[in-house]
Amino acid sequence: MKRLGLYTLDVNYVAALEKADSKVMSVSPQQNKAHRPFVGVVIVCQDKKYCIPLTSPKPKHQKMNNQRDFLKIIDKKGKLIGALNFNDMIPVDDRLIKMVNINPSASDSKAESDYKSLMRTQLYWCNSNRESIANHANVLYNLVTKYPDDNSKLVSRCCDFKKLEAALEQYLIDTGLEKPKQEYIIKKVSEDEFNALKSSGMNFQTAVKDNQRVIRFKAEQKEQVEKIINSLKNKNVLL
Repeated sequence: MKRLGLYTLDVNYVAALEKADSKVMSVSPQQNKAHRPFVGVVIVCQDKKYCIPLTSPKPKHQKMNNQRDFLKIIDKKGKLIGALNFNDMIPVDDRLIKMVNINPSASDSKAESDYKSLMRTQLYWCNSNRESIANHANVLYNLVTKYPDDNSKLVSRCCDFKKLEAALEQYLIDTGLEKPKQEYIIKKVSEDEFNALKSSGMNFQTAVKDNQRVIRFKAEQKEQVEKIINSLKNKNVLL
């Protein structure tokens, strides 16, 4: 598994997610949350990329135990230095995240220097436990998406991951970062119909399964395919 990093997320993207699910943690500049750090990138279900909100230590965390959707970050001295909120993890695309610079700089103020030092320690812990973090994320994702009825309390605390994934896909299309995915139709045809479609110059894929000719074409070509096949049928009727 690749090493984890700390990232900030595209403000406009997260705003779009908030419209899809009100549970999404804000990164609004108006709320001074634009620099909220996320740990990532964690791969969920083999191909989905997620980032997990990283929170600074709070008094309430002291009394909390690690759970399916929550992990405390403890340093080598046993001190609580942060936590990971898996219930608020967000699907991401590489073009919508930016790595946080946690390297020390001579121009840093005392507060900036201390904060960077904290983040470096937090990230060290995350990378030392990255397999556990990935497992935590995958187990949670599967529980709330595949078995929601058996995990109603957990579901109530989590973002709607499936809804956010759909919102991510739509955001990429709306912003021109990706083109809409082509939908395809698979149809059984006779050899005469196949030859007629082939002679038309139309682009499609074909295969023979169990002695049956099958074609695969774009959904937008459906009307053209039907027109060619119906024309062939009318021709045969006349004959």
